[in-house]
Amino acid sequence: MKSSQSSTAVVLFARKANVEASHKPLLNQKDRNNLLHQKLIKAAKKAAISSSGAFYHVHENIQVGDTFGERISNSARDVFAKGYDRVILIGGDCPGLSSHDIDKAISSFDDDKIVLGPDQHGGAYLISISKEAFNKIDFKNLQWNTSRLFTDLKKFALDKHIEVTELQKKIDLNSDEDVFEYASTFELKNILVSIFTSRFERLLETNRPTLKRPSVTPDHRGPPIAA
Repeated sequence: MKSSQSSTAVVLFARKANVEASHKPLLNQKDRNNLLHQKLIKAAKKAAISSSGAFYHVHENIQVGDTFGERISNSARDVFAKGYDRVILIGGDCPGLSSHDIDKAISSFDDDKIVLGPDQHGGAYLISISKEAFNKIDFKNLQWNTSRLFTDLKKFALDKHIEVTELQKKIDLNSDEDVFEYASTFELKNILVSIFTSRFERLLETNRPTLKRPSVTPDHRGPPIAA
């Protein structure tokens, strides 16, 4: 029998950082917005890779489907086809997601259980689902990208007599309003400080004046004459 670690795949379902930045302006300055998305995607990758599951990044170049629901459903199905018994889906916009959260979902491995990480909008920053549960749920037709997703997932699961385990609620960044509202939280604050600090340092370096040693004109006057 395979262990829960070896039979679990962690799927980062997110567009590449530069593409995500062009679709989702979280900061009004383009360079800073790009850098924020880079750091969010990098943090999500680090959390997934540091967990005990296998890691896959399913970005826009390999997603298949016309709707969000079709694309995420097809992505999960493709990973299940590789032989995994459980897939953990995460996005690239939850600054507080850690490998501990993912490993907690992995440790809850059960054929008849779904693990959900709720966000503040009524969505989910993490969905852990077994192949058996996935086949019971009309996954692609859930109310994706709405404030009803978390409730919808729980309802479908309970209707199919599938147990649901909830993780701690975390923030998910969907707009610039989210960034400003949650800027003081530990995880996001550190990211924002690094962005503005690196930007300021680059600005200083670019505009640093070239300092030239002042020229000195030799003084050929003789010594003062004593009275």
